[in-house]
Amino acid sequence: MILRFIYLILVFVLFTSCGRQKQEVTISKLENRKTSEENSDSGIREFENGELVNKEPETKETLTLKPVEANEHVGKNAEVKGYVADVVIRPKVIYLNFDNKYPKNTFTAVIFPGDAEKFGDVEQYRNKNVTVRGRIGTFNGKPQIILNRKEQVTINN
Repeated sequence: MILRFIYLILVFVLFTSCGRQKQEVTISKLENRKTSEENSDSGIREFENGELVNKEPETKETLTLKPVEANEHVGKNAEVKGYVADVVIRPKVIYLNFDNKYPKNTFTAVIFPGDAEKFGDVEQYRNKNVTVRGRIGTFNGKPQIILNRKEQVTINN
């Protein structure tokens, strides 16, 4: 009888202490995430349809670049104006290749499938002068902007 009582106490202590550790880790991760988002210079972060998206701050001046200049401004918010030479539609990604077809393109705007329906027919951008806005990143050494809102892309006249 006493052994069962001790066993129950040990099991209770183990379960309650594990729950506390898990809760502390969760709080720590949330605090780190909040801190990193506050310290980020990528703009204001908001949730839309359950997804975290970047929005450019309205008070910061936006860089306006040609596609060939984008590689010099990786990590910055900018608008890139140029000619979309090719639109490549793949099951996992859509590419708007600027200046030339891949692999000679100088810059790429990327749309992932979860956001594709927001843009309608992406073929409308082929052979057009377009402006894309967002944070410049790189993939395989080439500069790119990931598009997740239709407002990030406009066709220029």
